[in-house]
Amino acid sequence: MKSVEVLSKTFTCMNVLNVAAGTNTPQGGDAGHGGVTVFELSNEGGMSWSLIVEEDSGQKTIFRSFIIAGEQPDKNETLIHGLKRIRLELHGDSEASTFIAAKFALKVYELQRQPSLLSTGVNL
Repeated sequence: MKSVEVLSKTFTCMNVLNVAAGTNTPQGGDAGHGGVTVFELSNEGGMSWSLIVEEDSGQKTIFRSFIIAGEQPDKNETLIHGLKRIRLELHGDSEASTFIAAKFALKVYELQRQPSLLSTGVNL
C-alpha cells in the first residue's frame, strides 16, 4: 500500500474523541493504482459508541465500548465489548470522491441538533 499522510485532531467534551483523516488520491484509477483514503475515530476517554458490521449473509457483528446490562444478541449477531478505535480505509479514486461527497451527513447532524432550521427547507 502506498503511504498516506494522516492528520489528526482531538476533540474534548464529556468524552475525548480523536479524529484522523488522510488520502493519497488521486492515483489514476481503482484500488489497484494504490489510492487510499483513511478515516479513523479513536476513543481517548468516555466514549459510548457502537459499530455494527453487517455481512451479505445478514450476519451482524456489534462492537461496543460499553456493556448494556442483560443485553442478549439475536441469533445472527455477535456482540463484542471494548471498542477503542474504528479505522475505515477506502481504496481507489472514486471511493475517495464519493466519501468526500458524503459530507452532507455532517450538515444533517448540525441541522437535526437545531430543529428550527429544518423547517426552513434548507437544501442538503
